Amino acid sequence: MTNPEMWDLIKQQYSLAPSVEEIIDYQLNAKIKHLQDIEIFPIRGIPELIDELKIRKIPIAVASSSPRRFIEEVLSKFIITHEFNCIVSGEEVPKGKPAPDVYIEAAKQLNVNPSKCIVLEDSRNGIAAAKAAGMRCIGYVNANSGNQDLSSADFIIQSIDEILTKDLISENGG
Repeated sequence: MTNPEMWDLIKQQYSLAPSVEEIIDYQLNAKIKHLQDIEIFPIRGIPELIDELKIRKIPIAVASSSPRRFIEEVLSKFIITHEFNCIVSGEEVPKGKPAPDVYIEAAKQLNVNPSKCIVLEDSRNGIAAAKAAGMRCIGYVNANSGNQDLSSADFIIQSIDEILTKDLISENGG
């Protein structure tokens, strides 16, 4: 479900006066302001994983349900925007996760067959989207994502470091 779809349901259920676009704009501006006002760091292991992928010349994409402005703000905050070959936002594809659209579009932009892609996900809907796209998926138990059912992932990790220590990015990883 995309962010607009979610807000449309909430707007209808609670008879909210503002338009869906106004609600989304308010939400996005509030999230970005909060992000700018706090000190945050990438998840432990992400910078090292990005470095290793770059060394191996493996293309990297961000494929997120979040609005592009928010994705770019987060990547900018971590000073890693330039590390990614492409960024695909859920607002740029017809259907949000669990539909595979965002992942299929990322593979297309990378010019990589979806079956050769490995997705790192921390949500049930994200894993469903990756699997529907024909991609292998690593489920990451992220405390910030709540209690998610990651059982459909090909691998489940507790720490990003496990991706490298278990060599889950090799052709036959795991």
